[in-house]
Amino acid sequence: MALENFVAKNVDFDPDIVVKDGDDRPMMFVAVYGLRVFGSEEFKVHGLDNYQQVPFLMFVNLTQVRIYQSGNYHPVMILNPGEIFPVYDPEYQNHEFIFQDYLVGLMDAWLSDLSFHWKSEQRASSF
Repeated sequence: MALENFVAKNVDFDPDIVVKDGDDRPMMFVAVYGLRVFGSEEFKVHGLDNYQQVPFLMFVNLTQVRIYQSGNYHPVMILNPGEIFPVYDPEYQNHEFIFQDYLVGLMDAWLSDLSFHWKSEQRASSF
């Protein structure tokens, strides 16, 4: 199998974003994987048990946003990034490549939107 066709089926949870509450306590850790090799919808996330000190964990790849409640290894919610990120980048689905840092920035913008209700009128009712 050629490397360009490789798709990871097992992924380690490694947070890129920490979401905190009003008292500066971590409420959610977010791991973002932008490379195409992590773009599968069928994969297993490992290492969630290393982050039991926070109520929620979120795993983001090019095809899914999975939200886990601490202690539960099955997602409590799965969202489609293709329905979320075009609000912040109308050309999101047309990009041939999406770099890791860019995907982290899109996720950060969406989480800020949820937190501060910025641009919420058009998106909040969906989530």
